[in-house]
Amino acid sequence: MSDYIPDGDAVMEIESDDQVDVSELFSRPRLVPLCPAFHLIGGASFDFKDDSELDLGTVNGRTSVWEHIRLYQPKVIILSPPCTLFSQLMKMWGRKSMGEETYEKRLREARRLLQFATEIAAFQIANNRFFIFEHPDGASSWAEDCLIAIAEEPQVFVSRFDQCVYGLKSPYTEEPIRKRTRLLSNMPEVHQIFHGSFCQCDVPHRRIEGSEGGVQLSSYCETYPPDMVNALLSGIQAAIGVHILD
Repeated sequence: MSDYIPDGDAVMEIESDDQVDVSELFSRPRLVPLCPAFHLIGGASFDFKDDSELDLGTVNGRTSVWEHIRLYQPKVIILSPPCTLFSQLMKMWGRKSMGEETYEKRLREARRLLQFATEIAAFQIANNRFFIFEHPDGASSWAEDCLIAIAEEPQVFVSRFDQCVYGLKSPYTEEPIRKRTRLLSNMPEVHQIFHGSFCQCDVPHRRIEGSEGGVQLSSYCETYPPDMVNALLSGIQAAIGVHILD
């Protein structure tokens, strides 16, 4: 169940002169800082738990996000909720190491955040605005009902690609890291850029396991490579320029 949803599906009346083009949810700033280079207005970047202690795992944290949406009506919202509890490695090893009770508790929290992300995606669709949802292609989250419902919306595109195509590589050995990824979006321009961009590397890849030079690779790979950021912003720029957002 949702903790807080704006009343009805009607478009919110903007209460600020500073309407933004792009806001990010569940991440530190990735696209927002580069928005000016693409003639876009950046909004807020809400991490799961950021330096201001805004915890999106709480009702107050999620309500703050809805307030940002109400005030600034972001044309595009990037959604990348935590995927750790939906990973294959978690199912194989993490579940056993943390114990069943702790695992089930954390899985409930992860599902609550996933539900929150899909509520925002649905809200963007209902209000004739855009969203981009990102998770690893192999995550079990794709089998969750709330995400299936968004993927089945007629205006939503499913895009699959490998991040090594966009320059993802290990921080020290610089071996390419494939990290097959899936996007949901209601932006055909983004789909056209990313869908089917699969690996064509002719060298071995680094697995996303362990650490390198003291850097945990799973955390390192949460940061989008620069070429991926530029490609996302190019697609967003093209979509905003083509579509009329009433």
